[in-house]
Amino acid sequence: MASFALACAMLSGCDSSSSSSSSESSSSASSSSDASSQGSGESSSASSEGNSSAAESSSKEEKKINAIGYDVKNSSRLFDNIKKTYSGNYKVTASFANQAGATIVVNLKDNKVYCSQKSSGANTAILYTGGNKATSYDLVGSRYQEQAVTDTAKFIKQKDLLFGMTGDFVKAQIDSKTDIIIEMYKINKDVAGADGQIGYCFKGEDGSFCEMFIMYDGQEMPSYFGVSELVKASDELFKEIDTKSFTKVG
Repeated sequence: MASFALACAMLSGCDSSSSSSSSESSSSASSSSDASSQGSGESSSASSEGNSSAAESSSKEEKKINAIGYDVKNSSRLFDNIKKTYSGNYKVTASFANQAGATIVVNLKDNKVYCSQKSSGANTAILYTGGNKATSYDLVGSRYQEQAVTDTAKFIKQKDLLFGMTGDFVKAQIDSKTDIIIEMYKINKDVAGADGQIGYCFKGEDGSFCEMFIMYDGQEMPSYFGVSELVKASDELFKEIDTKSFTKVG
């Protein structure tokens, strides 16, 4: 079924050789509002406005790009930091920009994986807790389908959005307009089935992971994932979904 196919394919891979959309979305998400003040009288108001404008101008001038001092030529990578902490045990929640902001969740631990995609008109999920089959769910249509798993390691890697398909490092760059650090890696073709690149984006002010984008060779547009949460895996999400009221298909 189409909904099941989408749930299976949504984490299968992608890349981006361009950072403009990533940077724009990061810039939009991190923009702040300007503040102004007014005094009680006309002269006081004018003075206050002048001081406010001067303060804003000074604040903009003082803003430091790449406050963490990231060196694009250094061998130390921010991706390595999140991989060291979360590889094999994480829950990530992200906004899938290419699907009208659909929310996706990947929960992975001990060769078990749960991934879901939820939008205004759809809610699908895949659960694999071991053995030779995984279960795909259409939670809106109350249907489920079982699919064979013949290679557990490869199946887990294909669903591992953050680390499963990441190959060799390509390059790093800093977008000075948005203060976003971008690290580019090749896609592992043996896992994804196609060549491409993966980009990881970090905020220059503190090095926090904020977005990733993926694109296969030949694609016109990357797939963008705005990261809102990255924590250790939740055991609750590995519980079997009650399918008593569901219809089995396939």
